[in-house]
Amino acid sequence: MASMVWNSVTILALLCVAASDQVSGVTLTAFAGAEVLLPCRGTRVEEIFVLFSWMKDTEQNNIALYSPNVGFKILNPHYSNRIVFRNNSGFDGSILLKSLQMQDEGMYICEFTSSVEEVQRKTVNLIVVVNPINSATPIPTTAGLSEVPVAKCVSANGNPPAGIRWISNLRGNYATTQNKNANGTTTVTSLYKMVPTRSTDDQEVTCVISHPASQSTIPFTMELSILYPPEVTITHDNVNGGVSLKCVAKANPPARTYSWRSLPSDLIAHQPEGVASNKRSVFVKTGMNGNVSCFATNSIGTGNGTIEIIFKGSIEGHAIGKTIILSVAVGVLLLVVLATILIVFLIRRKRKAAAETYVNSSFQRQRMEQDSLELPGTYMGLNVGEQSLYSELHS
Repeated sequence: MASMVWNSVTILALLCVAASDQVSGVTLTAFAGAEVLLPCRGTRVEEIFVLFSWMKDTEQNNIALYSPNVGFKILNPHYSNRIVFRNNSGFDGSILLKSLQMQDEGMYICEFTSSVEEVQRKTVNLIVVVNPINSATPIPTTAGLSEVPVAKCVSANGNPPAGIRWISNLRGNYATTQNKNANGTTTVTSLYKMVPTRSTDDQEVTCVISHPASQSTIPFTMELSILYPPEVTITHDNVNGGVSLKCVAKANPPARTYSWRSLPSDLIAHQPEGVASNKRSVFVKTGMNGNVSCFATNSIGTGNGTIEIIFKGSIEGHAIGKTIILSVAVGVLLLVVLATILIVFLIRRKRKAAAETYVNSSFQRQRMEQDSLELPGTYMGLNVGEQSLYSELHS
């Protein structure tokens, strides 16, 4: 009997759809997992309605019916145990929808029929807010010349879609995409892109996620991870009997293996007693001069550094190509200065000697010319022997 009554009520509800002539609506927002009241009341309190029927825009059939005379019935299994009619009265067909799910979002339609078969319709647009799962991670990237993603920010399974923006002092840009999930939520992914260099390793970038569920912005700051082979320098400490060398490698990921080479090959010795020994350190005895190189390797590649060892009174160690040995530099500089002074001195002396020779030659010519003017013409016409005799007779 009850089944026949509900069948009659259902038929009445279907007939009333075509006759509905009054429509009004509201928009409601509620969080997933919570409950929300979907209102459906007549405009006049004195009105008595014989039937309230609820539909959803994504459903072909009614989801629930309520008759003050018969009671209420849930027709869609998706809403079983989750819909409660608010009042058992002839003028209020509002329902309370519990344990909201993402699939509950959409447009709900309430039609109610009066005893005179006048039909009114009210709509409720329900927005179900789903709090997304947010995350931010750097993307390890090898240093290079091309623009690539170096950081990622994700706001997953949210509704509505989250907004993502980036804050950075680096020269980069970002791209954001949205993917619709099967349950109606949206996953938003944003990639920060730039040309990765060694100098940008460990630099910070921040992505900022905004979503109605949090009613605020959420910043995620991360350090970039730019991969590059080791950059090697060698430090030295004076110890008893020689110098201790340490290989310092700056790299990402950190260097895992170290090796040493020297010229001559017997330059490197074991650490003396009391000095810690490991693959990053070697020892050079006093008086052993030469070059020592350290090679450091990580998963990206190998780097090396070289230091020149010169023992001169005290222990000295100098990195080739970066530090000039002071004693050698001073010696070379002094030699250059002395050579310059000597060259200038010799040039000046040569010029002075040439000048004196020129002056003496000029003086002798002038003297001979004066002497020749004082002698008579007879003297000038005599030979050497006759001139000598002539000079004695006239002296």
